[in-house]
Amino acid sequence: MISSSAGVRPSLTGLHAYTAAKHAVVGLVKQLSTSLASQGVTVNSIAPGFILSSPDTLRQWEGWTSERRTHVLSQIHTGRLGTPEDIANVTLFLASEEAAWITGQVILADGGRS
Repeated sequence: MISSSAGVRPSLTGLHAYTAAKHAVVGLVKQLSTSLASQGVTVNSIAPGFILSSPDTLRQWEGWTSERRTHVLSQIHTGRLGTPEDIANVTLFLASEEAAWITGQVILADGGRS
């Protein structure tokens, strides 16, 4: 499942309903991983950081002042925003046999911000 880094800490956007919904996804992952493990099904969540992946996130980023953008980037160890490809790579790993013993986890893919 795709959740968000807002599912494990406060959101950059400050949207309470979004944060609550992402926390619910994390809880569902934990519960499903328990329920489905005996059937050989793994359940995990990828929690992306700020990704410019839609017109909404691009609009949000462009609406911030340069000071706010600099502040956000300074909190990310890699010094850059993530890309959809970054999240796709984590997804491919979790879907592979190499991840067969990983279940009930939330993988923060946020460039080290967490």
